[in-house]
Amino acid sequence: MHKSEILSQSKSKQESMSGVFRKKGKYNSAWGEVIKNDKKGLYWLEY
Repeated sequence: MHKSEILSQSKSKQESMSGVFRKKGKYNSAWGEVIKNDKKGLYWLEY
């Protein structure tokens, strides 16, 4: 999915995907491992 679709469907007020998956300044452990992106706005889950 494109990040704009994900952000519009999330209840987060964050404006970036990395902000959605951060808590207290630390990334969720799935970031980069399960949550992947192409650095052009597309994100997917890899398992």
